Amino acid sequence: MSAVISVLWWVCGHIGCLHIWCDNEVVVSHFKELQQGLATPECFEHADLWRQVQVLLREATVELLINKVYSHVESA
Repeated sequence: MSAVISVLWWVCGHIGCLHIWCDNEVVVSHFKELQQGLATPECFEHADLWRQVQVLLREATVELLINKVYSHVESA
C-alpha cells in the first residue's frame, strides 16, 4: 500500500502510461474498484490511506494500470 501511494506521488505531473506491479491481491482489487468508481475509500479497511489513493488517482496525468503478480513462489 505504501509503495503504491509512493509511486502515485512520484508520477504526479508526468505524462504517459504507468504499470504498477503488486503482489497484494487486496491492494490490486481495491485500486481497480476506486479507479472504476465502483467503491469509495470508506468501503475499505484503512480508509485514510485509500482516500490518499483516490485523490492521487483523480489528479493523475498518466494512464495507470495495476497488475497482480505472484510472490513467494518456489521455482522448479
